[in-house]
Amino acid sequence: MKVLLNKGILFLFVTVLIVSSCSKYEEGSNFTLLSKTSRLVNSWKFKSWMADSEDITAQNTITEVNIKKDKTIQVTYLVFGFNVVDNGTWAFNEDKTQFIWTKASNEVTIYKILKLTKNELKLETSDSQALYIITLVTK
Repeated sequence: MKVLLNKGILFLFVTVLIVSSCSKYEEGSNFTLLSKTSRLVNSWKFKSWMADSEDITAQNTITEVNIKKDKTIQVTYLVFGFNVVDNGTWAFNEDKTQFIWTKASNEVTIYKILKLTKNELKLETSDSQALYIITLVTK
């Protein structure tokens, strides 16, 4: 009985060690029981938006990002005091290190996932003007 208990403890220790060393993201928890999809599917709001280390959060017009389990996404903007919704779809890349947003207009934006927890999502993307770091928190 004691040998069986020791083997069980050893198996649990090795499993936790292996799982905790397999984090795909630069920041965030190395161990979670939640799938990446279940952590991503949520209603998010902006915490910060950086462009080449400059805080541009105040320029943000997005009020909500609603990522749904059915692979759809709704982004709500505040334009001249009115909410405007941009619908689209989302997907992970093959190894789930990138978040891909395809707008209804077929414009595609790819974000590198830096952190993905139940309550925080940190993304990186760039264009010809800047490198952007976007941090979202649950609404």
